[in-house]
Amino acid sequence: MDYFRFPEQRKSWGGPLNGQEKRQALVAKLFKELPIKAVIETGTFRGTTTEYFAKLTQVPIYTVEANQRLYGFSWIRLKKFHNVRLLQMDSRAALRLLTQDGVFPKSGVFFYLDAHWGQDLPLAEELQQIFANWQKSWVYIDDFKIEDDAGYGYDDYGSGKSLTLEYISEIVKTYQISVFYPAASSEEETGARRGSVLLANDPALISELRAIDLLRAYPSQRVGDPS
Repeated sequence: MDYFRFPEQRKSWGGPLNGQEKRQALVAKLFKELPIKAVIETGTFRGTTTEYFAKLTQVPIYTVEANQRLYGFSWIRLKKFHNVRLLQMDSRAALRLLTQDGVFPKSGVFFYLDAHWGQDLPLAEELQQIFANWQKSWVYIDDFKIEDDAGYGYDDYGSGKSLTLEYISEIVKTYQISVFYPAASSEEETGARRGSVLLANDPALISELRAIDLLRAYPSQRVGDPS
């Protein structure tokens, strides 16, 4: 009922991808230029960004929302998109389920991680599952600290629970992950101006990301490596 009673909620956070026009352009270019076979989004919320993805691509999109009310809102919103499947469960459980799915691709998957909200922070476990089970894939994390641009906001839930490079450093080192930030500065961005980061560890995919002018490699390339 929320979908019909509160139509203003259909544009949560100012629109898709937090209403950030530079990020919208970046994601549109990634979807156009990268060989993406499927999309997994964790943290559907009200489906604003999911809808944006569904308009960009015809590949299968799996989006995960644990909250029952938000799930219902998004189900109404997204039912017209035949390539979208909405799952109501914890994001970690959804990833485990998809690792066991013999049909779902195990490479060429674009992950958009946005299930972080509150004290139960699933991000580290999500990343562990993704890089252990999917090859040649990309991980885009919302609400992430951009180390050299304080104008971008990020999520901080207290000690050891901030979405920063330090929080994911062990995973980055273990899987030899390269780190990319948006090329646009926070002053150029619109909307909520939330930070984000794109991760990949396949050499061919990293080369493709380096060629995209809307991205920039983080100076140290791999967190924890000597520079």
